[in-house]
Amino acid sequence: MLANDLGILTDKEIEVAALIAQGLSRKIIAAKLNIATSTVKTRLYYIFRKTDCKNNAHLAAMYTYWIHLQGLQGVPYNNNSMNLRGWPTHANSS
Repeated sequence: MLANDLGILTDKEIEVAALIAQGLSRKIIAAKLNIATSTVKTRLYYIFRKTDCKNNAHLAAMYTYWIHLQGLQGVPYNNNSMNLRGWPTHANSS
């Protein structure tokens, strides 16, 4: 699978992938998103199934590359300045 195929993920899956790319654990992701740890595990299952990623490190690398292809820098998920697919929510974003 090519990294640009991450577009097949749902917004909620991309949200989890972005947080995995930041190095967060399932437990911390669950707390941050106010969902159960089992929900994070389920979302990761579907992410891995859709992307053929083997583990969190593989997913983080693919997600970071996908963001690079989109023309953005760094890991973009941030509640204040980016939407779930990594696009800036305002014109002055760097």
